[in-house]
Amino acid sequence: MPCRCWRYEQSDKGKAEQKEEDEEKDKEEEAWPDDPVQDFVLEVGMGDKTPILSALADSYIKRGTLCVITVKFERYQESDFAWSYSIYRRGKARRSPGQVTTYDMVCDAQRIVLADRYFIDLAPLQVYSSAIVFAPQTSIVRNVCGRVPSWIRLSPITPPTWSLELQKLEGHTGEVSAVAFSQDSSLLASASWDETVRLWNPTTGQEVQKLEGHTAGVWAVAFSQDGSLLASASDDQTVRLWNPTTGQEVQKLEGHTAGVSAVAFSQDGSLLASASDDQTVRLWNPTPGQEVQKLEGHTGWVSAVAFSQDGSLLASASDDQTVRLWNPTTGQEVQKLKGHTGWVSAVAFLQDGSLLASASDDQTVRLWNPTTGQEMQKLEGHTDRVSAVAFSQDGSLLASASDDETVRLWNPTTGQKVQKLKGHTDCCLGVRPHKIVFFDYIANSSLHTPLK
Repeated sequence: MPCRCWRYEQSDKGKAEQKEEDEEKDKEEEAWPDDPVQDFVLEVGMGDKTPILSALADSYIKRGTLCVITVKFERYQESDFAWSYSIYRRGKARRSPGQVTTYDMVCDAQRIVLADRYFIDLAPLQVYSSAIVFAPQTSIVRNVCGRVPSWIRLSPITPPTWSLELQKLEGHTGEVSAVAFSQDSSLLASASWDETVRLWNPTTGQEVQKLEGHTAGVWAVAFSQDGSLLASASDDQTVRLWNPTTGQEVQKLEGHTAGVSAVAFSQDGSLLASASDDQTVRLWNPTPGQEVQKLEGHTGWVSAVAFSQDGSLLASASDDQTVRLWNPTTGQEVQKLKGHTGWVSAVAFLQDGSLLASASDDQTVRLWNPTTGQEMQKLEGHTDRVSAVAFSQDGSLLASASDDETVRLWNPTTGQKVQKLKGHTDCCLGVRPHKIVFFDYIANSSLHTPLK
């Protein structure tokens, strides 16, 4: 729809009345000599104001100007609106009821795009019915631009404010079993039962690559430290190595006699560990694709593996309710950690190697001293199987994901629960620490105030 923008003047006023109004405006501009006030009327067919808003925000942000937009509507015809607003350019924005800054509006628009990118990409011209109508009730863009189409007879029930969830990546046609970030934050890999691995841009949520080759569901993915390789583990009994840039398969590692459930690279990239339903852990040299060690000892299927930061230890978790620590160089078992009363689904080392976390079907997370094998903490609170654990980079937080549809954050020193993140509608299968997280840890709801 074409849009027209012009300086607003009241045509039905007499000269004297107009002169009086101009004098009032002059007084206001004198109070802010460097901050002229501009009044516009935008006449927009079908309420489509997004292009104008985008250009306006871009213009002011480039200038480093913080401004306040005051909005009001005037109906002219059944399908046309006039959008009347004033822009006050200030060194510091002054908030009042019915006013929001351009920054607030852009942040709110970004939340809508990230939350509904999948539908916007499929049908961009239906953004009002497929995206904005599902935005929270206090969404700025929803209140300014979101006129509900007349053909929608039953409006969806939406939450009052934005939740902690920032993005939802959609595209897989089967259950997603694992996720992993590249070290430089540029890629996110996801494994699925649809027999594919997908690579995403975590900033935009866009799918970058679709890696095909496995002939059964993919259980796990892991990036090498330098990001040059991506490993995937599958029920087809193989581990495959990929070039994340080109999407090309580099190696196919064969040797396991049952499905492969987990993979992990050592810090220096010289070793790749794989865990399998055949009750073994295997170590590979990823460059030639050669098997280096076969670690035996578990009496149940092995569900997870993790290297310590210095590469001196390898931890494995199993259906036999134990965690085992191995020397990757010799292949010798160093510790056998007992305590869980259900199968152990995940393990993770603290950055300095002083703690090892394990997640279990017994609904608990346990913290261990890898040197002594002693249990240090038992973290309770989940109401279903705990499927994954991960330490933050600085070690101040531990995240756990569960079939109870929540992610919980813990203080690993005290064992106290710090945060409970909700939003999933099915079991959570993985968590990963990263500076770009799909949950906003500190939610700032003050930016999402409704327009009066």
